[in-house]
Amino acid sequence: MRRLLKIALREYLSYVRTVGFWLSMAGLPVIMGIAVMAPTLIERSAPTPKMAIIDLSGRHLTPVILKKFEHQQSVRVAKAMAAAATAAAGPKAGEAIMASFNALGLKAAEATFTSLAPKVAGTFKAPTPEVQIVPAPDTVAAASTAEAAGKALKPYLTDETERGLTYGAILTADTKTLSVDFWSRNIGLQALDDSLKDILRDEDRRMRLMQAGVSDALLKEIDAAEPVMRLRSPKSEGDQVSLRDRLPTVIGFVMAMGLWTVILSGAGILLNSVVEDKSSRVLEVLLASASTTEIMGGKILGVAAVTFSVLGIWLSLGTAMLLTSAPGLSEDLIAILATKGLAYYFGFYLIGGYLIYACVFTAIGAFCETTREAQTLVGPMMLILSIPMVFMSQSITHPDMPIIKILCWVPPFTPFMMMVRAAAGPTLLEMVGTGLGMVAFITLTLWLSGKAFRAGALSTSKLDPKALIVGMIGRRPKPV
Repeated sequence: MRRLLKIALREYLSYVRTVGFWLSMAGLPVIMGIAVMAPTLIERSAPTPKMAIIDLSGRHLTPVILKKFEHQQSVRVAKAMAAAATAAAGPKAGEAIMASFNALGLKAAEATFTSLAPKVAGTFKAPTPEVQIVPAPDTVAAASTAEAAGKALKPYLTDETERGLTYGAILTADTKTLSVDFWSRNIGLQALDDSLKDILRDEDRRMRLMQAGVSDALLKEIDAAEPVMRLRSPKSEGDQVSLRDRLPTVIGFVMAMGLWTVILSGAGILLNSVVEDKSSRVLEVLLASASTTEIMGGKILGVAAVTFSVLGIWLSLGTAMLLTSAPGLSEDLIAILATKGLAYYFGFYLIGGYLIYACVFTAIGAFCETTREAQTLVGPMMLILSIPMVFMSQSITHPDMPIIKILCWVPPFTPFMMMVRAAAGPTLLEMVGTGLGMVAFITLTLWLSGKAFRAGALSTSKLDPKALIVGMIGRRPKPV
């Protein structure tokens, strides 16, 4: 054990002392922060798109469209207030704001927001509108046909000054069909045209029903009536499913992504370390004074210390930021991790998943003389690692799908899938069975990887699949 720890300390210090290690550790949070803040910065820095409506349908649709877009903006503001209140005062505050909005409108939601989270409400900035409806220019409004209106609209769409337009919607209608020529400054995919299409479809339906004899008062009553939806589950803590009930799934997904990152970074470090030691003959020197088990265990432990040190620093920074910026939400997160035993649950699968892949990458590195040879083996391993990534997002919404449950019993995928399934309430049989299966697989992987590592460390030839298999079963190839 003393020699194993010495090798682990050597591995740890060889990376922690480098400038690149600290730059990499500081770089990822900065990049992630930029990625998180970029959409908000872009939205706030970009001017609000302007759209002109040219109504040639004779149905007076412009006020209807304007009212619908104003309602959509109110929904966006209410949701933003709910998110801010959730971060400051907990999930119940966000749910209360949305309940006020659905019952009495935006003014009531603002009052609830101010009462539940006064500090945040004082600094709250509403999201910018999706679009600003502006009057059509005189030359465009004077057109009597869609073709003439489109021709007159083109110069304003190419004008980058204040008088220019981002969108233009030309509405026409015949006895049966309502048509829209949606003009845009950009040729890429648009999201606004779908919103406009939905608004016009609803208005066209309303007008057709009125022509069929349905009164406007009845139509308004029908439109205002919305079913009260209560999501309930036997797995929720209360009568209704709340945000707190969904938090374990979010935590599980984040932890699974963290495991994927740890494996990816740690495996690369392990692979390069073993290849470097073998090519420089350091591995031969180590074999003269320590067993292959001690060398392999020391390298895995040392690199694990490096990887988990970085992960610990990132988690500490993230926790500090969460406690500062979202105290209400952080209390629920900490309570869930502490009371349900999820911290131990996630820790078990995090360590187990790392050990599985660390053993495999260490054994592979022992058969490679150069990093180029090692890189050729990273591709197949990445394919294996990509399989749980494909299904993890599906596990959030469909945790009980048969394919998800089957993957939980496949040891290389067990750590990822069981983390995401934490909130689904896996049965005791599933938890114990998959846990024991993973432990057995780790034991088998350690034993086979140890044999392969010894065979590779003593080998001077290039990577050969036959030599790898022979080394793993403990036999030497017969001389030719």
